[in-house]
Amino acid sequence: MRVAADFHFYFTAKRQFLDSISVITSKSVPLFLQSSAMQDIEKTEWARRFKAGAPYQYEEALAIAARLSWVVLEHRDDHSAKGDCLWAILPDVNPEFWLDALPTKDEAVALCRAMVWTIKEGSV
Repeated sequence: MRVAADFHFYFTAKRQFLDSISVITSKSVPLFLQSSAMQDIEKTEWARRFKAGAPYQYEEALAIAARLSWVVLEHRDDHSAKGDCLWAILPDVNPEFWLDALPTKDEAVALCRAMVWTIKEGSV
C-alpha cells in the first residue's frame, strides 16, 4: 500500500512539474512562433531520420529541439553488445535525452551546425 502511494505521489509531482514547464515555455514563446519552428524542424533530414529510428520519441524530440538553447557533445557508450562509443548530442533542456548519436565528432558538429544548435563552449 505504501509503495502505491509513493508511486502515485512521484507521478503526480512529475506531471505537475512537466505541466509547469510547458506553461512557462508556451508563455515565453508565442504560439505562432512555436508552430513555425516545429514545422521548420519537421522538414529537416534530422527529423526524418529521428522519426524513422525512434517514432515513439519523435514528438518529444521535436519539442526539445524547438526550445533548446544549446547542446553538449559527449563521447558515450551506445550500450550495444559491441560496446561502441558514439558522440551523443544532448540538449540543455533535457540532458538525458539523446537528440542524436553519431560515430565521429565531426559528424556531430556538422549536424549541430545544420540544425543551428549552439554547441556549449568547452563541450567539444
